[in-house]
Amino acid sequence: MSIEQNPSKHRMAYRMHEFAAATGLSRSFLYMEVKAGKLKVTKIGRATLVLRDDGVRYLEKYRNAQVEEEEV
Repeated sequence: MSIEQNPSKHRMAYRMHEFAAATGLSRSFLYMEVKAGKLKVTKIGRATLVLRDDGVRYLEKYRNAQVEEEEV
């Protein structure tokens, strides 16, 4: 499962375990990121969802941080 910015091919939201599987990050790490305010989630009923755009934005922040570190 991959997360890209093509809305016609991909889901609009992922449950935490799905986002964890797609990124290779653990659920507990992702919940810590939510608590720290780094990953935005949406609650609908009992479900905790990572909207596709929020997930892409979260991952882009880390990619951009790595690029900045390499330039220094």
